[in-house]
Amino acid sequence: MNKYELYVNDNFQGKGIGKEAMKFVKEFATKNDYKKIVLEVEPHNERAIHLYEKENFRKHKRDLMLFP
Repeated sequence: MNKYELYVNDNFQGKGIGKEAMKFVKEFATKNDYKKIVLEVEPHNERAIHLYEKENFRKHKRDLMLFP
């Protein structure tokens, strides 16, 4: 499984870049026959969560666990 990370620098947030990034990611996934897009977001990052929910992503009931 490939993992890609995408961030919008704090200085550029609130300018529609995240929305355009979500559009690009969803179009790329569709064109490449991806079955799912999984987003990882910190629980305190309310702006990102709001964006993702507006883009029809939904919260998942599982928690992320890492070792070590």
